[in-house]
Amino acid sequence: MLDLSNQKWKVLDKDFLEIETQDIRIVKRKDCEEIPIDCPKCGNLFSGTEDVESYRRHKMCENCELINWSSLVKE
Repeated sequence: MLDLSNQKWKVLDKDFLEIETQDIRIVKRKDCEEIPIDCPKCGNLFSGTEDVESYRRHKMCENCELINWSSLVKE
């Protein structure tokens, strides 16, 4: 897997950043939210948009969100 954690993003212009590594060029918007590929709580890989939406709400996958729902509602 391509590990970008130790790579430094370069400013491309006022809106975009770029990185080049292993013959791959990646361009992203500066205001782009980075979402991991796996759940920080359980470690399972995200499998769909439901997991991404749950991550945006509570920083966990949909399954973890459902399991922890009662404690999340109190927040």
